[in-house]
Amino acid sequence: MKSLQALCDYPMVARAFAMARLALLLGAIALVGLFLIVRTADAKLNESLTQIDTWLSAIPNVQTGSPILLSVNGAQLGLSSGHSDLGPSALLDHLEAYCRTRSGIELHNNGVLRMTRDSRGIVACIDTGGVRVDLRQTLERGVRFLTTGDLKELGQMRYFLVLGAGEEHSVFLSVWSLSSLKLSQLFPLAGDAPGSDLNGIPRPLQGRRVLSAGTAGAGRIVSYRAAITPDAALGAYSRQLEASGWRVEAVAAGPSVRLATKQRRAVLVTSAPVAAGDAVEADLTLCEL
Repeated sequence: MKSLQALCDYPMVARAFAMARLALLLGAIALVGLFLIVRTADAKLNESLTQIDTWLSAIPNVQTGSPILLSVNGAQLGLSSGHSDLGPSALLDHLEAYCRTRSGIELHNNGVLRMTRDSRGIVACIDTGGVRVDLRQTLERGVRFLTTGDLKELGQMRYFLVLGAGEEHSVFLSVWSLSSLKLSQLFPLAGDAPGSDLNGIPRPLQGRRVLSAGTAGAGRIVSYRAAITPDAALGAYSRQLEASGWRVEAVAAGPSVRLATKQRRAVLVTSAPVAAGDAVEADLTLCEL
């Protein structure tokens, strides 16, 4: 249960510049995807999604699982996990090198970002299919991106999260964009994010929806931001669920986690603090199991 709580307690908003902002955004999506990919090991995929992920097989000593289609706040993304007999640093080297063959855009470091810490790291890039994009074309794409706010104007976004599993083994998660990625629409500063609430499960009376993610035939994750403390948010929502006929129990994963059940349905509810200027707000996350 602890690992499940960690996947549901994920940070919501990435506010940084350009590729750093993209990396944080896709990193959050990767954590959501890690929960969902376990739920959809046998998910059926359309042919185009499978073809998009085949480039991973060109990297030495890498084995990948079947990719899945992930919807996050209305955006469509591909998601795949895998493992390697290489250590995290060596695997990141291969991923970075391969990203350079895919990214032809004239930005710093060819539009490839790499960040490492201890035995984990990320590689993110703008995939142009290996087609060279000169400075003029890069500036034109940048203007379109600034005008529309859509990262698709720059190219296809790719992101890898690598975790060490010993000195000579690694596991990784790959996320890539399949549709428009308008950041202002994906994570609006006011009002609900695109998507939907969980069907048949009470929506928290306080807060706005900031995340709606899921895959076909699997559980979904929905998060709400409320301008109250995490304890108050969890307590209020627990009482709301009980009033609607749900059984709510504390679980061993921690004091900020509740398991709600009704008939054959089960929802994991977590409440985490989020900085909002000088105040602290609550991120209330519902994971349909």
